Amino acid sequence: MNWPANLPVSVTADCRSGLIVVRPRGYHAITGQGHLRLSAPIRRRMQLHAGDRLFLAAMRDRDVIVMYTLPVAGSVLQAYSDALTAQPIS
Repeated sequence: MNWPANLPVSVTADCRSGLIVVRPRGYHAITGQGHLRLSAPIRRRMQLHAGDRLFLAAMRDRDVIVMYTLPVAGSVLQAYSDALTAQPIS
């Protein structure tokens, strides 16, 4: 994404969809080491615990990073796979 260290970002979390969206310009920040630390309120809202993993997708054309909890990422990938295999091969 070429986002610099200490870049202010906004972090939005939706526990119903299992998505966390990160955009430039906000009250959070990319750390000096280039990491993004999720605040305690966001971790609680998303029911994330130490060691939980997230699937990250960079949407360069929209300048956004989307994070999925692994159960949501698995469901999305399974639905996509099911849709592909349901189509006839030509």
